[in-house]
Amino acid sequence: MGALDVTTGNLTLVPLGANDGYFNWDPGSPGDTIVDIYNQPTTMECWNNKIYFLSEYTEETLVWEHDTSFGYGYWNQIHYDAYVEFSEYDVATSTLTSQMLDTALLEELNETISCFDPTTNMLYAVNPYEEDDDTLYMGALDVTTGNLTLVPLGANDGYFSGDPGSTGDIIIDIYNQPTTMECWNNKIYFLSDVYEQTLVWVEDSFGYGWWHQIHDDGHVEFSEYDVATSTLTSQTLDTALVYHLEQTISCFDPTTNMLYAVADEEEGADSLYIGALDVTTGNLTLVPIVANHDDYWNWSGSLGDTIDNVYNSPMVIEAGYSLPGDSMINITACDSYSWNGNIYDSSGIFIYTTENTIFLDSTVTLNLTITNSTSNTTTATACGAYTWPVDGTTYTASGTYTNVSTNAAGCDHTETLELTINSVIASISQSGDSLFAVTTPIGLTANWYNIQTEDATTRIWLMEEGVTTFMPRFDCSYFIVVSNNGCIDTSEVYSYGANAARIGSFITSPNPTTGFVNVKFDNPKSQFVMFELISNNGSKLNEFITVENNLNIDLSNYPSGSYYLYFNSEDALQGCRLEDVQKVSTKIILNK
Repeated sequence: MGALDVTTGNLTLVPLGANDGYFNWDPGSPGDTIVDIYNQPTTMECWNNKIYFLSEYTEETLVWEHDTSFGYGYWNQIHYDAYVEFSEYDVATSTLTSQMLDTALLEELNETISCFDPTTNMLYAVNPYEEDDDTLYMGALDVTTGNLTLVPLGANDGYFSGDPGSTGDIIIDIYNQPTTMECWNNKIYFLSDVYEQTLVWVEDSFGYGWWHQIHDDGHVEFSEYDVATSTLTSQTLDTALVYHLEQTISCFDPTTNMLYAVADEEEGADSLYIGALDVTTGNLTLVPIVANHDDYWNWSGSLGDTIDNVYNSPMVIEAGYSLPGDSMINITACDSYSWNGNIYDSSGIFIYTTENTIFLDSTVTLNLTITNSTSNTTTATACGAYTWPVDGTTYTASGTYTNVSTNAAGCDHTETLELTINSVIASISQSGDSLFAVTTPIGLTANWYNIQTEDATTRIWLMEEGVTTFMPRFDCSYFIVVSNNGCIDTSEVYSYGANAARIGSFITSPNPTTGFVNVKFDNPKSQFVMFELISNNGSKLNEFITVENNLNIDLSNYPSGSYYLYFNSEDALQGCRLEDVQKVSTKIILNK
């Protein structure tokens, strides 16, 4: 077997096995017996360092016999056997293995054309010279199992039998001869020479008869056989091309879906052509590849004439193409990586097998490195506000806060702050002669302080501890200090006076009145406010005290007339807190 490296042009011969060849017929002696074995490969396909053969294997036994009357000796065949053999040659190990197939298939598969489909590991073979069967068969061989089946492709007219007819009989003979066969992805492509002839039976005066051709035609036919559906579709190509593509050798390029064919004996043209067929469209074009000087000399000339005859006969044609190869991808991902429907959370080597662009298995290897995200949680308690060193943000409310950055591995680093904000708010309210601690949270006790400033000197005295209510003994300024959960708040200074020094202007209504009158005034601190009811002659009739900012007075027990309502803080006792006093009155008319 010749092994040619197409990248270098280097050709080597590889021995496949012993070959007995044809028997040489050398004479023997009476009774000599010879077993002659002949192995003739009829098809050859290869893929991935494996070479597949179908061979016609014949074995005969001969004995030397002698005709004594004439003195003549000869080899007489006393046994003959033949079958189809499938062989696989492993280039890597230089080993050839063979197995016998069904002997009944020999006739259909001798002198075959063939193709190999690597997408299904199927070798297909057809005998284009099958003359005797009504059906043209294709051998389908699974090279992984050696299982061979015959697939009917279509009706086969075979060669014209030539049986005698009667004068005037007309026969139309159609012969379909596949000349090339290629396959890929469960599709088989044929180029065929289709011959059609019309013959009539004629006889001469001597009674001798023969079939006389009165019409002949030929064209190239492109056919596609779909293995999955067992359907064969055909179309006629340009009849002008038939001369260039008969008795072709071919190859197929699956990356472009182009079938290329060249005639192995192109005698009548100045150029040698390649037929380029797009199997997806059926479009066929001729591509001239080299000048062809052979015209088979016409056998006429003159004495001494010299002819230089050059004949170029292609013996084999193959298409070279780049297969989409296996690939490796390197991925670094954080925590996990999703690939082809799987989620990987650890580093490793993972393999995925898919179908590439020309329907062959392709292996993709994933070299995966998983790096991890990191996190940290800080728990903090603060009073009022907290500034997080991670991002410099000041928070005033309890809650969970996050900050996401990138760690040294390039993954997320999440800082979480679990924050509790404790707040204390203190203030003072008053009702009459009592002061109350107003706190958030509600109900906290307070320490009560008196504060006085005299001659630019401020003095503070603790008046009472841990109470919510405080009754000052004198009017002055006070503040409270409240603590809770480590937080402390000091109220504003509260100016205390048991009795209101000022109430602003007050309003009476209705006035005139028939009995009841309402008095409205300012009393923001809920201090004691005292009013005096004075008669028209200046006598004090009654006194009213309230801590509210309004007062209802009943005058129904008094006779109609004019009355006066007085507010006077001039006589109110004042301690350290001195306020401006107020004296104000209003007239009320009682009209019963």
